[in-house]
Amino acid sequence: MDLDSECDEPKTMYMKDGTLRYICPRCGVKYKKITAVRGHMRECGLGAQCPFCPKIVTQRRNLPKHIERHQKNVSNFPSLKILSVETLSNEMK
Repeated sequence: MDLDSECDEPKTMYMKDGTLRYICPRCGVKYKKITAVRGHMRECGLGAQCPFCPKIVTQRRNLPKHIERHQKNVSNFPSLKILSVETLSNEMK
């Protein structure tokens, strides 16, 4: 299956209330804005696992936000060095 040709452009559909939605052809997630679905499509299928727990985020860009939750509960991980969200974002690029 050639995912590149399949994912060039998002699909569109109209909801029952008449609003337009843009759909990722790879996973079917719906968005109101085309810019949002295009951003999603760049990372669709590129998941990442949290280094502090078993959680797997489906989009790498969501990992720093998830890790922030661990920073709020740093007492749960006394032996771990918590990196800043900016550092993690830069390492993922």
